[in-house]
Amino acid sequence: MTRPMERGAAAAPTTTDRLHAAAVGMGAVALLPFWVSVFRGGAARISDDPDYLDFERNFPLADAYLAAVSLAAARELWRGEPTAVAYGIAGGGAGVFVGLLDVTYKARHGLYRQRSAGVAIELGWNVLTIGLGSATMVRMWRSRHRFGV
Repeated sequence: MTRPMERGAAAAPTTTDRLHAAAVGMGAVALLPFWVSVFRGGAARISDDPDYLDFERNFPLADAYLAAVSLAAARELWRGEPTAVAYGIAGGGAGVFVGLLDVTYKARHGLYRQRSAGVAIELGWNVLTIGLGSATMVRMWRSRHRFGV
């Protein structure tokens, strides 16, 4: 068992920390082209239905928060900073929350039954936000002592 670090001290980042940071950071950066595609009628748009578009308009601010916190988590995790734990848990929780809201709406309205690039992209985002968000929360919580938290 590793000994806990002194509170607030930076940890030497592991290869897994760096890979995790890269995944979280790339996911956050990819949100911008996703939203551009949705609102400009690109491949990520599932429907032109006004109700669907109105629903999607609720997400950019929440996703901006998700991206900002995730980028902070990625930066701090890459550096081995203790604040990676808090940012990682906050970003992971935000990802799970927005992912579950999205899945609920699309499932209730039968949007996953469509066979299109947009549905495949949306499903990928749902898996990414819920899966990476959950994994990040668990991993950061389990690693908190290594980071001196």
